[in-house]
Amino acid sequence: MTTDVSAGGTAAASTGPVPAPPRRNRRRALWIWLPIAAVILVIVAILAIVAVGGSADDRGNSVPGDPGNYSGNGSSALANIIGDHGVDVKVVRGLADLTVTPKPDGDTTVVVTNTPAMTAETARAFAERVRGARRVVLVDANDTVLDALGLPVTESSSVVFGQSDIRADCSVAGIEPTDTVTPSTAHYVATDASSTVSCFPSGSANDPAAGTPGAEVVVADPSADLPETIVMTGAMTTNSDLADVDNAGVTVRTMATGDNVLWYVPRPSDRVESEDDDEESVLPSIVWPLFFLAFFVAIAVSLWRGRRFGPLVAEPLPAVVKAIETTRSRGRLYRKAADAGRAAAILRVHTTASIARYLGLAYDPVRALDAISSDTPIEHDPALDSVVAAVASATGRDSRQVAALLAGPLPTDDTQLAQFTSDLTDLEKEVRRTP
Repeated sequence: MTTDVSAGGTAAASTGPVPAPPRRNRRRALWIWLPIAAVILVIVAILAIVAVGGSADDRGNSVPGDPGNYSGNGSSALANIIGDHGVDVKVVRGLADLTVTPKPDGDTTVVVTNTPAMTAETARAFAERVRGARRVVLVDANDTVLDALGLPVTESSSVVFGQSDIRADCSVAGIEPTDTVTPSTAHYVATDASSTVSCFPSGSANDPAAGTPGAEVVVADPSADLPETIVMTGAMTTNSDLADVDNAGVTVRTMATGDNVLWYVPRPSDRVESEDDDEESVLPSIVWPLFFLAFFVAIAVSLWRGRRFGPLVAEPLPAVVKAIETTRSRGRLYRKAADAGRAAAILRVHTTASIARYLGLAYDPVRALDAISSDTPIEHDPALDSVVAAVASATGRDSRQVAALLAGPLPTDDTQLAQFTSDLTDLEKEVRRTP
């Protein structure tokens, strides 16, 4: 920057480049906006996760036979038809949810799809929960489930080929003899004809190529552990085959026998809790994500609103206390206590220690001060005799006069204390040869 001086002697500054704003302001602005941006990104991510989860629910799932599966192997159409008939359909997924759901009563039919996901252990736990139901319908049950439930039914290992629609040829609740259904690739065989009814027979004993004789539906009588149980193949319940022949009528009449349907969809991850297992947390699963979100929000807010410490600043002490102030304060305490003897004893010990250091003599004042503090008699210290003799030699005083000051009786009132203090001061000055 150049400076011109006018005729009047006034200095005028020429216009120069404007200085850039300080970097500190830009850095502060950056620290303010970064946490805000982080919080906004977290909120957007949470909203996106919720939106994706909601859209996933709208698309349904891919579990076979699930009422929420809208694909060909699902049962969403069947569940909707049953609901349109005025039946309340409640879907329960997983054994954990089933155990917290009220046990079905005599007006409730329990429908189980995705049955192969059950194990023998979870099947027995399921039976314990549904013992009081009106009817249990098992779709595509395998031998593991059938054996665990104690049903007189087995799954045929052979596959049926070349059969068209199958007639019922039986008369049970919900099934007419003339009803026809789509055949499945497998079927069931009743092991006790006296307690079961087989419907929609498949295979033929006279035609080995047609497969082992069996049935698409087997109805087992109630037992001590289960109500009436219907075991059926799954082809007639799927979205892709429900509209064929009498599939819809047979399945709806079989399942909608009461006012309520409890639709249970087991999961492969189901397990039966034992007594040794730790108690499950009562906190909802959303608590931990919310906790971590709150933690990061707190960090962001602290960075946004927090203040950094500046450089250390040296400040003068607010007051300087002189050493004499401490001495005077202690003297006022002794005066208030009206204990002239204790004050005189302490003054004499300090005076003796000061003289001993000056003369290079050994003297331990700590023992004397401890005796004064504990109100115990002060024992005679042989070192004190050496101090008395040295003081008498240095000052020319009589040793008895010196002993009276350093080891004699103590004053009993303030007047004697003042005179005793003056005598000690004079004695120390004489030893040090100071005026």
